[in-house]
Amino acid sequence: MLAHDGFSRERHVSLFSGIVPMSTFDYADFNAAFPWFFPTVITVLGAMIGSFLNVVIYRVPAEKSIITPGSQCACGAPIKWHDNLPMLSWFL
Repeated sequence: MLAHDGFSRERHVSLFSGIVPMSTFDYADFNAAFPWFFPTVITVLGAMIGSFLNVVIYRVPAEKSIITPGSQCACGAPIKWHDNLPMLSWFL
């Protein structure tokens, strides 16, 4: 007997026996196993986007480039790379 996709059931099972199709991925099960994952990803992405937008909001009206030069303090000294990491620099 042929399955609806044109393959016999035996061939379909033997061809894809070790592969889990994406349609069987259940976000609810993943979220139950790792309840911290989605809030952490959203927080980190939000901090990165917010940090970049803060640079854009400051530099565009001042007609400065948003790419170069790198970030600097009010005295003109460059800010270290690790001080530009959102939230992590506050803990360091």
